[in-house]
Amino acid sequence: MAMIKAVRFINDPRNKAAAVDSMVKHHKISRKYSELAYKMVVEDLKEMRNDAAPSMKGIETVIIWKSKERP
Repeated sequence: MAMIKAVRFINDPRNKAAAVDSMVKHHKISRKYSELAYKMVVEDLKEMRNDAAPSMKGIETVIIWKSKERP
C-alpha cells in the first residue's frame, strides 16, 4: 500500500515541487536534471500507474534490456 500511495503522490501535479525537491536532496541530482526526469517519466511518458502495476511498455522495456545482456 505504501508504494501505491507514493506513486499517487508523485503523479499528482500538485506534488511536483516536492517530488523534484526529494530527488535533489536524496539522490544528489541537480535541480535541472531532476525537473527533466520528472517531466519525462511522470508528465510525458506517464510510466507510473496510480495502482503501481507495471505498464506493458515497462514490461517490454525490461524484456528488451534483459535480452541485450551478455552472460
